[in-house]
Amino acid sequence: MKIAVLGGDGFVGWPTSLHLSDQGHDVHIVDNLSRRWIDTELGVQSLTPMDSIQERTRIWHQETGRKIHFHLIDLARDYEVFKQWLVREKPDAIIHFAEQRAAPYSMKTDRHKNYTVNNNVNATHNVLNALVETGLDAHLVHLGTMGVYGYSTIGAAIPEGYLPVGIETLEGDTVNQEILYPANPGSIYHMTKCLDQLLFQFYAKNDGLRVTDLHQGIVWGTHTEQTRKHDQLINRFDYDGDYGTVLNRFLIQAAIDYPLTVHGTGGQTRAFIHIQDSVRCIELALNNPPKAGDKVKIFNQMTETHRVRDLAEMIARKTGAKIAYLPNPRKEAAENDLVVRNEQFLALGLDPITLEEGLLDEVVEVARKYAYRVDRSRVPAVSAWTKDIAKTVEKDPEGTRLKSVG
Repeated sequence: MKIAVLGGDGFVGWPTSLHLSDQGHDVHIVDNLSRRWIDTELGVQSLTPMDSIQERTRIWHQETGRKIHFHLIDLARDYEVFKQWLVREKPDAIIHFAEQRAAPYSMKTDRHKNYTVNNNVNATHNVLNALVETGLDAHLVHLGTMGVYGYSTIGAAIPEGYLPVGIETLEGDTVNQEILYPANPGSIYHMTKCLDQLLFQFYAKNDGLRVTDLHQGIVWGTHTEQTRKHDQLINRFDYDGDYGTVLNRFLIQAAIDYPLTVHGTGGQTRAFIHIQDSVRCIELALNNPPKAGDKVKIFNQMTETHRVRDLAEMIARKTGAKIAYLPNPRKEAAENDLVVRNEQFLALGLDPITLEEGLLDEVVEVARKYAYRVDRSRVPAVSAWTKDIAKTVEKDPEGTRLKSVG
């Protein structure tokens, strides 16, 4: 297949592009390189050294003989350019990663909130609109988030996208209906993913677009089979307080003898998936597309769940790191359960990599190897969800811990 990977220079987009190219597909990366500009804005760099996208694709061709094409297009702004690109290239499938992906970054300031909404929602709608206008019957696979469900405790497993409900009619009868699982976003970033869901539902119903939406958990791990082919193909590793996921931040903290920063009680339960499983899930979704006229196909793309404090204790046991409990800059429940159904990918043959199996290798092979590149002052999470929370949480002068004030 000819596959367009929108946002193919990013954390999940790059290893996905390599994986699909390795499978023999003709891969075209479409990206505005905004993630690299955000690195510059934040004054922080990936733990792992990253070459330009042009150099990365050159090395891939050198090592494998396969070409990955790169196209510099801003999907949120360059609608006509992208539409003409679709007419010219006619991809069989489109994988949509081209969104600002960090919840803390989306909550930093009003400017960051506006940027996240404008970038994410416009990009998604422009892709859908362009598919309709060009008449291109390309399967659209979107990387969503488990965060559309929220993290409240309801005492039941979260289904894969849809919830069967009974509605009482005026006559007193019960009518069964299937609806999108109620959205409960916990940040501006998560809210944009909820809006994506509604856009997909409309365009699938109104125009017959074929859409798969992957509600993904927190991705951990750096390497896939393809990134190991050459040092310069390595994936990015974010550890800072805005873009570093909780697990990546724990790993680098352990590597540099920095206390594992658990915010609040650590009772927040999160879903996780290894990067190798993530790219495999995307391949499985591509190979099992919906038909025109079908409702949006939704998968829960995760393999296990853990409480944050349990995760910290697991890493502390393996590495000897200490744990520090700090104020929580997020507005969220102190404790929550998370039971998630993921039978669809398991039925399609996914054999997950577990945290217990792969964590120590990640610490040794990546975190410790590149620890010299860490800016310790960028490790704390300081983006606050509300102005009231911002008043009670501040970074200390040494940048080594958060403390409650006032």
